[in-house]
Amino acid sequence: WHKWKLGWLGGRQVVCVQGSADLTLEPVAAAPVPGGSIGTRLAVVRTGTDSALAIEARSATGNDRDTCAEGILIYRVRSETASGGGPVEVV
Repeated sequence: WHKWKLGWLGGRQVVCVQGSADLTLEPVAAAPVPGGSIGTRLAVVRTGTDSALAIEARSATGNDRDTCAEGILIYRVRSETASGGGPVEVV
């Protein structure tokens, strides 16, 4: 979420999911494949006017190379909550 808001993920790397969808997520920290396209790295599902679920694939690469586990990270984002008030909560 923060990488998207800071402009580190391009618009083509983020999918705002509406309804049912099958998605393949590329790990957020993975380097692009030479000659390939950069795929979806963040899926966002709106859950209210000021809230959403964010879904990322995380793997032991890049900034996450020392992670203890690989898999899917799902967290709730509340845009009305101030930065110091815990706007992001891992589900």
